[in-house]
Amino acid sequence: MGYHDVAGHGKQRTSQGNEMQIPPQANVLAAASHVRRLFESKKFTYAIMGELAMLCLGYKCEIRDVFIAYDDKDYNRIKKKLEADRRVRLPEGMNPLFPSKMVVQTGPSFLDTGCTRPATIEVYLVPSGSYETPSNGTLAKNLVLLSLRADGVLRTFQGLNMIYLVRTLLHFCQIRGLAWEPRNGIHFLCQHYGDQLQSIRSQLNLDSIERNFLRTGENLHQPPYWPLRQQKEITLGRSPLLGHREPKESLAPHYRTSYVHQSPRRSNHLNRVRHTRPRRSWSILDFLPIQREIHGLGTEYPVPQAADILVPQILSLDPTHKFSHRM
Repeated sequence: MGYHDVAGHGKQRTSQGNEMQIPPQANVLAAASHVRRLFESKKFTYAIMGELAMLCLGYKCEIRDVFIAYDDKDYNRIKKKLEADRRVRLPEGMNPLFPSKMVVQTGPSFLDTGCTRPATIEVYLVPSGSYETPSNGTLAKNLVLLSLRADGVLRTFQGLNMIYLVRTLLHFCQIRGLAWEPRNGIHFLCQHYGDQLQSIRSQLNLDSIERNFLRTGENLHQPPYWPLRQQKEITLGRSPLLGHREPKESLAPHYRTSYVHQSPRRSNHLNRVRHTRPRRSWSILDFLPIQREIHGLGTEYPVPQAADILVPQILSLDPTHKFSHRM
């Protein structure tokens, strides 16, 4: 391959177009399988994370990188094993306290199944405790077996259980430049694995859900929270930001049919005296994210259903729960 160091590959990849940035899925799977074999040959504890784990669960998404969690007690042995492998290039100054990016060479010359051309894949090694993974020494207790059939081959990997899968996905929501949208991955879990999520939701951090999942709008040049009424106005094309657009029927199911705080009925008294609605505190019901599709961003966030599963204490049991509103 043309790359002999991780930094050089990063610079080269940045200068290339989208075709270089999104390698063939077969090459990504080949890189993941190669690292898996290296780890399993020495009985190192590991777990795949991110989009590869979601792909194994049935979520359709682009895969560009591979994220693998490892137990940092094995760091020195893992590093020695990787340094001896001719397909792997490690970064200088690799540190067990922080995630590290290495590159793995793949392609027909390595007899990788399904690969039709060479590609260098970035693989991130995440030490235990980083990215909301299990703490040191507990990774092995929080693993499940995942499988994926591609190119007629059934591949198996170790992955994180549902608790840490969701926790790490919430962390991925903070990372820019991913080839996939972690928020949509969380919504997929709510749709297809809702029972499992409901059984572990008490172990999730509500502040993390609020901050990383429920907040949207940073790409819309708006405050992180959008009141529900403003969302409806923009969805219906009545915002000055968008100009007038016809409402989309496909967006209707993602919003509540009635506003939480209905205006009081008009009376003779209200005809004589101008009615002023009292100011009120922000509620989580005001902050359900807006659909990005209407802004041409190409990705929908149908979060209300997901919020019902992830935060039932707020949406179901205590609808008056207040979150701090930070502009």
